[in-house]
Amino acid sequence: MSDSGTYRIHSALRKGPKYKGIETDNAKLYFANDTLKHKGKSTQLQYYSSADTYLTLGKSNYKPCFMNRGVEIIPLHSPNDIVLHTPTKFCIYFNGKPAPNARVVVAYDNDHYVTVPSTDLYDIENARSNNIYANDRGEFYFNPQKAGLVLLFVTIHKKINNTLWESYNNSLTLEIQLPDVIGKND
Repeated sequence: MSDSGTYRIHSALRKGPKYKGIETDNAKLYFANDTLKHKGKSTQLQYYSSADTYLTLGKSNYKPCFMNRGVEIIPLHSPNDIVLHTPTKFCIYFNGKPAPNARVVVAYDNDHYVTVPSTDLYDIENARSNNIYANDRGEFYFNPQKAGLVLLFVTIHKKINNTLWESYNNSLTLEIQLPDVIGKND
């Protein structure tokens, strides 16, 4: 990478494990130990996942770029210029179309291990106070409250038939800058 610019590092959508689960009457899905806590009809969840991060060499030339496959969390401004306490606009796409009302789980560096939350990042009941929900156009603003690394995580479920769901996950790792750091490295 000798050319100046912004580069997306993308782990392509990959098929993961298939889990046994249950679907409740209100279409919530549970798997693993959560199936012991809830009642519903048997189903299976086929997982697919991808992950992204961005690197900038020299001056940023960022333009949103879509893969149009699976779930994508797309920054609408340079992802390497996100500053503490400054809202930045993102959009969530699923197979090339906006994903309305999607839940974005926000996990700051080591936060999941330091605070020992009672829910897992993947858990449908994950009700962290810093979760963000996209609007009906799949757009949301992220206003970082801590500098350093942060993970944005989205899961979208798609019902295939009465006994099978597909679950698509995407994570985006970002580094949140302090206000006086941006521009000093140019």
